[in-house]
Amino acid sequence: MAASIAGSRRTDSELWSRPISVTERSTGPDSSIVIAAGLLGAGIVAGMALNLGPVATIAAAVAIGASLVSPVVGLAVLAFMAPLKPPPTIPAPGFDAAMVGAILLGCIYRLPIDRPRLRFSAPVVVLVAFILLVSISQLPDMLTGWTGTVGHLVGFEYIQLLTSFGAVLATVYVLSNRSPYPVLIMGLAGAALAGAIALVMFRGTFGPFVNLAVASVDGSRALGPFGNPNYLGVFAAIALVSALALAVHARTRVGRYLLLATTCLLAIALAVSLSREALIAVAVGVLVLVVFQSRRLAFILVLVGVPLALIGYPAFVEWRLISESGSASAAAYAATSLSDSARLTALQAGAQMFLASPILGIGFGYYAQMSVVIGGAPFQIAAHNWYVTVLAEEGSIGIFLWLMLLATVVVALRSRPPAAQAMGYAVFGAFAAGSFFLEPPTSFQTMALPAIFLVAALVGRWTRPADPATDLATDPASGQLLAETSALPAAESA
Repeated sequence: MAASIAGSRRTDSELWSRPISVTERSTGPDSSIVIAAGLLGAGIVAGMALNLGPVATIAAAVAIGASLVSPVVGLAVLAFMAPLKPPPTIPAPGFDAAMVGAILLGCIYRLPIDRPRLRFSAPVVVLVAFILLVSISQLPDMLTGWTGTVGHLVGFEYIQLLTSFGAVLATVYVLSNRSPYPVLIMGLAGAALAGAIALVMFRGTFGPFVNLAVASVDGSRALGPFGNPNYLGVFAAIALVSALALAVHARTRVGRYLLLATTCLLAIALAVSLSREALIAVAVGVLVLVVFQSRRLAFILVLVGVPLALIGYPAFVEWRLISESGSASAAAYAATSLSDSARLTALQAGAQMFLASPILGIGFGYYAQMSVVIGGAPFQIAAHNWYVTVLAEEGSIGIFLWLMLLATVVVALRSRPPAAQAMGYAVFGAFAAGSFFLEPPTSFQTMALPAIFLVAALVGRWTRPADPATDLATDPASGQLLAETSALPAAESA
């Protein structure tokens, strides 16, 4: 993730002495990128909401075409649309994959213009190795065209994972040494819209929002545009800590208020998802953010928060049971206990599958099917834990690569500016915690935002461009002078 496109990391004095170089890493002001991406995203959403298929299709096609011409606009549109339902009229592999492919192709077209010197760092090397391992493990299914029910599920999960990987590579190129704020703004705008859809459609219907939401089976938990309330909740947790981290370092009062309003909206969406996983993810993300600001404050937060959590959790469970079954009866508690037991069974099955093939694993996408055959589970069940999934499906090599990826990201974030560190560590904490209870990397809808935001934290230019008259740069959060601009690339390299 932290690969550096070093051609755009020439010293700022070089950039200012060669005016043409300034345009090599920018297609215009941040506002123009947001406006262009916002119009394209609004066209797609409006077409879907009003059930105007041709409008949504045309807007989606224009967005794909725009990604070829301006990858940064395409990335902003992708960040906005990722948590929403994709246009159903775009044929397989779907709108998200088409956008990622177009952005990558646009990056390739720009190679003669940008003339980058590629310099790969540890995170991107490890990520490439992990993707290659997964690709090799499911190669037999790929060669047969992913036939059968299991094959289709394996193919779907692989395409989701590969699309997320493509989004990471695209973000590395597009945002390297460029302001990340347009893409961050569009990403949070999409997250806020997803949260609003979840709130509006919770236990009811409201006009055009029906076409933007996934139909709920029982209506007891909010889904919004997601197919699973737990995935909605974890996504909302990650987006919430992202908005909160950016609010801490916001440049203007208006920007801070808008980010705090987005945080509140996502908090309500998280609450109505009734997801215990989401509560843990947001707690970890907020705690990481507080630790970054003040360890003393974090210690106080733990002292106060832990007792409050112990007191509030039973009330949350009771609220959830009443929402699901109408009452917090003994039967309802028994059903919850049975669900928890099933998850424990799934984890135990994962251990058995790992022991059966400890080096290379049982193969990507086969956890649920093999949980019965090898794991001894009474029925097919997913791990509900990404780390155990990787351990069982990709073996020791796979889990080593994934843990190495997480470690290299943590190390790379240490050299970033304060605002980038705050958001990066908060997103990382929420994502890592959520992965203990779900499999986010196999859902592009859930994975796209943390992937894009983490890469933005690792490679984006979070400081203001230098003033050519003074050759000095300022911290956007504090306004203080940082250093000679010629030293900025070294400080910002991931």
